[in-house]
Amino acid sequence: MNAATVDPNHFNLVQRDTHTLVIGTIKYDPISKMATFSPVASLKNRTAYRATIAAAVKDQVGNEMGQPRTWDFTVAQQDTHDNQGSE
Repeated sequence: MNAATVDPNHFNLVQRDTHTLVIGTIKYDPISKMATFSPVASLKNRTAYRATIAAAVKDQVGNEMGQPRTWDFTVAQQDTHDNQGSE
């Protein structure tokens, strides 16, 4: 990936039902070739989100992806039970 194209202009995360943009930062690690999005606030439990990478994101030689990549996920409810030490 061309790290200069992995930025908030080319990636977004929204709450699916409200289309509310999730604010956060994006970091690209060229060694692992992984981009990481870190939201400013925690994502909400039992809430669906949609992530999109723009088609304009480029590889190292300047080729665009050609099509946007979109995927949906839902945050599970956090387990608040402590299963340790109870008998």
